[in-house]
Amino acid sequence: MKRFKDLSIKRKVSFIIFSTLSSLILLFIFYNSMKNADASSADSNSLSVYVSRWINFLFKTSLTPEQIADPLRTFAHFSEFAALAFCISGAYRSFTDKTKSFFINVFVFTAVSALTDETIQIFSEGRAFQIFDLFIDTIGGITGLAFFKLLTVIFYKFKNAKNG
Repeated sequence: MKRFKDLSIKRKVSFIIFSTLSSLILLFIFYNSMKNADASSADSNSLSVYVSRWINFLFKTSLTPEQIADPLRTFAHFSEFAALAFCISGAYRSFTDKTKSFFINVFVFTAVSALTDETIQIFSEGRAFQIFDLFIDTIGGITGLAFFKLLTVIFYKFKNAKNG
């Protein structure tokens, strides 16, 4: 693995951007896990009202906020960890070309983050460790990692086709 000072400017900038995004996403996830059950529910309910209004407007349906609350929470867990794994992948790929350990390292970091997220909730009033959420977080992480890898493959195919 190279040292940071040995990286090109382009890789340094990429590493800093992806690392910063990863940190901000992780802070957002952990911050929300520290909220007690009432505050978390209030946030979810507000978002459910907003999203149900948009769904009803766009698709001419009559969904209630209560009908979309659970699927929306599940989607939020999935999305947060997909975004986290995507950004961690970007930071990792910016720092090293080693592909052998890429999947394992990103997966382990994301899975440990999901485990930490659920563990934090044990200490938040009215919240609990949820195995289902841990599963959804992990699936989201795998999806973010796969999406990053797919975009990388597509990028290099276009780059190689353009260059020769």
